[in-house]
Amino acid sequence: MSIETIMNEWEALRSKVFPHEQLDDLYADLMIRMEKMYEIPTIITMEWEEQNKPVSTLYRLIASSRLMET
Repeated sequence: MSIETIMNEWEALRSKVFPHEQLDDLYADLMIRMEKMYEIPTIITMEWEEQNKPVSTLYRLIASSRLMET
């Protein structure tokens, strides 16, 4: 799964109307898949973020979407 694929999936979720709990679950699933695929550590350090900027940026966008939309 490429960053572009994940970005497209995230954008598709944002454009549809879901019950809040379902949307949160869908965002969480997307984040879990990213964690596995890109080996995102439990504790994200500045060093990891700098070395994985595209992944880190998208992961944070999805996480903040969960906070704002649910």
